[in-house]
Amino acid sequence: MNIADEKGNPANGSVLTATHYTPTTPKTSALGKSQKLGLSALAMLLEELQDHLESIGKNPDDAKVTVSDWQERLDFPTNRFYEVRDGLKERGFISIEKGFVYQLKK
Repeated sequence: MNIADEKGNPANGSVLTATHYTPTTPKTSALGKSQKLGLSALAMLLEELQDHLESIGKNPDDAKVTVSDWQERLDFPTNRFYEVRDGLKERGFISIEKGFVYQLKK
């Protein structure tokens, strides 16, 4: 490759040339079976709580699912539950605040 400097003289040694760079977006794999079950169980618990609140005349939007209720519903071994919980948090599907789990996206 023949490259010249600003004065037109041939460049000797290493030469850097500008190029256009488009960063690739990382591909996220599909949810695993246990993660899908985790989200499904969370949605069912939330719906049950909302129905209960509505039946007693309370605002269903106040329903919150505790992490312990979610874990109990899933009935996974503890280490498997933590893997599901952490995976869903890392991928932005849930958040956990003050002992409650919230679904962020479906």
